Amino acid sequence: MSWRIVWIGGVALGALLGGRVLRFYLARWAELARHRGRPLQQSVAEALDRSVTGAVGAVATARILPHFPWPDSLQPGVAAFATVLDILALAWVAWAMVAVIVRWLELAAHRSRSRLDEMLVPVIGHSLRATVVILALVQIAQTLSDKPVTSILAGLGIGGLAVALAAQDSLKNFFGSIVLLADKPFGLGDRIAAGDLDGVVEMVGLRSTRLRTLDGELVTVPNGDLATRAIRNYGR
Repeated sequence: MSWRIVWIGGVALGALLGGRVLRFYLARWAELARHRGRPLQQSVAEALDRSVTGAVGAVATARILPHFPWPDSLQPGVAAFATVLDILALAWVAWAMVAVIVRWLELAAHRSRSRLDEMLVPVIGHSLRATVVILALVQIAQTLSDKPVTSILAGLGIGGLAVALAAQDSLKNFFGSIVLLADKPFGLGDRIAAGDLDGVVEMVGLRSTRLRTLDGELVTVPNGDLATRAIRNYGR
């Protein structure tokens, strides 16, 4: 029993010190990259800095839990929970690293002459984060249910059909955003008129588009409605 206590204490202390040391050097790296004008390296360092402490803590907890004297009936549940913590740690790091991909796309969009690229960046970022969440949930469901991924995906397909029927407006807005990005009737910063709306495009998202009216008001228009309207672009 004594070696277990020593081992658990050593892992906990190592995780605490390791997390602090990593954050220190990552903060130094981010500051150095900022001074040298390397925004992509700065984004990598900042993303790791935001996620490393939680990830290290989750992994350390997953390593410690099985060594406690749990009753035999709880051992399978503890092992599954430890696996879930590992999945959450990896998903948290992946979620943070999406910011690096978004930053890289933003830099590429600034070098491009097309304003469509700037509109696509937030859409891609939201899609990547949604993918990380879905993959993590599927892995967690497989761990807790001990079923193959195919069975889980089949269940998600049936559930997804029910959700799709209940969320027709959200799907309409999502496909409306795809239509707007494909047809390119406007870009960020363009002044447009659609129906009784007249303003400058500030943001195009997966669900809605934000316009700043001539009176200074911010109007959020569902993309599903905007895609069906006649759009007048004053800049073209």
